[in-house]
Amino acid sequence: MFVENLFRDPAYFANVVVIVMISIGIHEYFHALAALSQGDDTAARQGRLTLNPLLHMGQASVLMLVLFGIAWGETPVNRARFKHPLSPALVAFAGPFANLLMMIVCVFGALVLQRAGASGTLADATQHFLSLAALMNAFLFLLNMIPLPPLDGFGVLETFLPPLRRYAVSLSQYGFLILVVLFLFFGLGGFLMGMARFMVGMVVSFALGIV
Repeated sequence: MFVENLFRDPAYFANVVVIVMISIGIHEYFHALAALSQGDDTAARQGRLTLNPLLHMGQASVLMLVLFGIAWGETPVNRARFKHPLSPALVAFAGPFANLLMMIVCVFGALVLQRAGASGTLADATQHFLSLAALMNAFLFLLNMIPLPPLDGFGVLETFLPPLRRYAVSLSQYGFLILVVLFLFFGLGGFLMGMARFMVGMVVSFALGIV
């Protein structure tokens, strides 16, 4: 279990927990902000227009994160309030876009520290944290863009393919189980991590020409 890292490598355990919670907080905040911009204030009225990950995750998600390294967040939306046919796609993509943005910011942050010649325990720890955060947010971006409910990728896809909506409820009941099977028996986790490393590498190559 993931919690075993607390005893084997407490620094890694703490970094992952902090990164995931911060990432989920920002991810869900972007969903809420996008929904509000598209005419739906459901999340805002429930106090979800916040970066506080505890409010977005809930106790069960936090517990699962600590024990198994699995976590999720939730932002309530009312599609009937959206003011544009493409609003559902925009709101769905806002969360993964936040992960993409965080990945880019973390890459640049790590490179700035490196180019500045920062050294010492704190500087090294910060660079390691930012590098890990970049990789994990690239992974979260790819994971969330899988077109399988309740992931955001399905929300984007069904906006352009309305007939898919009739399957959303039934698929959502088995979405988590399908993901578990894909991770355990089809190597989805390794594939996504490989793609995440490629994404980070591309951003690093681009950033090196700027920083």
